[in-house]
Amino acid sequence: MSTKQVFFSIDTKKPIQEVVEATKKSLMFLGGQIVQHSDGVIVKQGINGVNFAFIANFEAYINIRQSDPSKYELFGTINWSPNVLFWVCILLGFFSFAIFWIVPALYLFIDPTSVYQQALMRINSFLN
Repeated sequence: MSTKQVFFSIDTKKPIQEVVEATKKSLMFLGGQIVQHSDGVIVKQGINGVNFAFIANFEAYINIRQSDPSKYELFGTINWSPNVLFWVCILLGFFSFAIFWIVPALYLFIDPTSVYQQALMRINSFLN
């Protein structure tokens, strides 16, 4: 399993519920399933725009906390792990054609931080 983190802060006087709703709207561009929890939002399989995402299962936890009356901090932890296609290509490469090992090698180049960071930066446009 691999993990990356993203961070963003928002200066607004709006209540936390509006910030959570704006966060959910902004994360909808990533696709997948979005579920609200007590501290923020969980995004499952939000892979739109992530390179080589077809070989991994994604789950992101975005925690929202109010640090000041007019400031919110968003901490995101993105976890991904190999999916079935990854393991099938490993086995096919081992038993028959080594060319299938290219697909699992792409797993090393997955970096969803820029896509998720852009999604967090779009939140301000949904708050205005």
